[in-house]
Parts: sequence; C-alpha cells; structure tokens
Amino acid sequence: MDIKTNRTLLIHYKSVPRTGEYIRVPWLNLSGHWLTKAGFKIGDRIIVTVSKEAIKIKKVKTTPPPISPINGLKYYLPKK
Repeated sequence: MDIKTNRTLLIHYKSVPRTGEYIRVPWLNLSGHWLTKAGFKIGDRIIVTVSKEAIKIKKVKTTPPPISPINGLKYYLPKK
C-alpha cells in the first residue's frame, strides 16, 4: 500500500466570538482515507507538535489497562 507522503492543503478561517464580535482564526481540516492508510483510526489520540512554520501530528501509543480478576475474567457460576 503506497502512502502519498506530501499533501498540499489550504489554511481556511473559522469565525469565533470574542468580546461581542466575531474574529477570524486560522483553521485546518484534515480528513480522508489517506489518514487510515497512514495508520490513524477514528478515536485515536494524537499529539500535535508545533514549531515555526511546521506542524507534526503523531499517534499516541496507548497501552490497554491491565486486566483485573474482576473485569477481565468471566465469573464462575456452578451449574445447577
């Protein structure tokens, strides 16, 4: 599966209310199947690193919570 490594997108604006008036702020919309191909799924957590004229988005590696005897195993009930 080939992943296109560069994309040219447009920074849009979004109007937000501030002190009785609306102001425009930069807005970037990222969506598409290319995110799935890059390894991102709906519900994934990401970390956004910002530097001068650059934005890096990386998936946060989460570890599943440890399995406890109460919620991780089926209860044993003797057959009647």
